[in-house]
Amino acid sequence: MNASQLQSLVLFAVIIMVSVLRSAGAATVDPPCGDVCLLTSSSADEPVLGSGDTGLVPTTTDPHGKFDNDWYFSLTSPSKLKGDALSINFAGFDIKGLKLELIDTTTNTDYFLSHKFTLAGLPAGDYELIVTGDATGKNGGVYSGAITAVPLPAAAWLLLSGLVGVGVIARRRRADDEG
Repeated sequence: MNASQLQSLVLFAVIIMVSVLRSAGAATVDPPCGDVCLLTSSSADEPVLGSGDTGLVPTTTDPHGKFDNDWYFSLTSPSKLKGDALSINFAGFDIKGLKLELIDTTTNTDYFLSHKFTLAGLPAGDYELIVTGDATGKNGGVYSGAITAVPLPAAAWLLLSGLVGVGVIARRRRADDEG
């Protein structure tokens, strides 16, 4: 393989990789919310979480009895998601059986979560966080929570570095053959 063919091959690989990366990011049009944003109870207004962004579940008071609240958000890129939720028990407020469920609304995949969780390898897309429980305090119940999108290492960068390495090795071999 001569230098011209090698350069064409590397250029072709870079073009393919750029188009793949662009199409992977095309699903989300809204820009990320920035460092911290509130999750919303409407899928039409869902915040977009980029790498390192934190989505807060607003402190929520539920009247006495069972409750089921939905919170929505989107991830701009594949991420590890870390989060926690807690019941705030004071002054007549208490929640029993606080449970979390995360649904990837793009693939319809359910994740049943504990109060503190880490989920690795979530794809970019839209999500629904469902919080359920039983407000047993005389004044009802109060809970709050947060989730953080932790970026995953991009396989594309690994591929690119491998292609660069192949190019460097080929160039050295060619230089050795000529010299």
